[in-house]
Amino acid sequence: MKHTLARRLLALFGICLLLGTSLRATTSYASGTDFGVYILRFFEIGPAKFNANQLPALMFGVKDDGKTFLAILRKLPEAYSNYIEDADLVWHQEGTLTTAELNRVKLAQTGLIGVPDQYWPGNDYAIDRVAQATGPKDARLLLNNQLKRANASDSAAVQNAVQIILQIRKRFEPMVVFNWSGGFGRRSSQLTIQSEGQITYADELRGTTVTDNMTPPDMDQMQQLIHSQTYLAYPPLVKQNCANCWVYSIATLTEDGLKTIDFDQNALDGGPQSLKTLVTLFADLSDQEALVRVTLTPLPTMTPTATLWRLPMTS
Repeated sequence: MKHTLARRLLALFGICLLLGTSLRATTSYASGTDFGVYILRFFEIGPAKFNANQLPALMFGVKDDGKTFLAILRKLPEAYSNYIEDADLVWHQEGTLTTAELNRVKLAQTGLIGVPDQYWPGNDYAIDRVAQATGPKDARLLLNNQLKRANASDSAAVQNAVQIILQIRKRFEPMVVFNWSGGFGRRSSQLTIQSEGQITYADELRGTTVTDNMTPPDMDQMQQLIHSQTYLAYPPLVKQNCANCWVYSIATLTEDGLKTIDFDQNALDGGPQSLKTLVTLFADLSDQEALVRVTLTPLPTMTPTATLWRLPMTS
């Protein structure tokens, strides 16, 4: 009787351990990155007419030593928060300013201290203008067409500062970012396209990066598709309910403004033809660059090795 009870207790204990392991294995926690302290962070906010209730933001951060961080975010972060969740990060790139550029940014930053939120035509901007806000004079500055006009002095200071920041940011900007993942974890890649047609393809699973250039016909087709009304009207997030499908995200930065969309293969199958054509173009470019990278790396020989078979001796 005692042995039977002991075995049952051991079995129950084992079940509890398995359940505990299973629960721990399926528990996930939000993760992110603290990118440190910036002397200035400049956000361009995607227009509401193309992004519904989820307004993306292009963040350009500058540190005191001239290091920069350009990132496409799915939403605007809290004022002066240096932490960005991975789920909100579409793309990012680090860079370095020249001494002259850094001095111009610091000059622009100085001109922004103390100016109030104000009317701004065109794109909406938000600016964290110091490393850490200490009062109303250096709180996050908002610029959009819903605010009141400022006096001539404050308006001129903001126009000058924004012009400087946009000029310096220009050389770091992507035009298109295409993320492609999923399929039982068989893929995690990112295709970045600059306005002049340069391609950067990154394979996160292999840890490789290769650069190339788009052909003029591909560039022309992409330009037509990302400016089409069907693409611009596509919602930023389409419900994804396929566990093992391909998952895509596209971000575009054009004169239409910043737009991001997230969708899976099921959503794509029911989407507009322009989006299907765009994804096909980006997928083909990604596969081409992946093959280029493979051919640059010598592979082990697949030539069969001859084997000598000896027949048994017969007497």
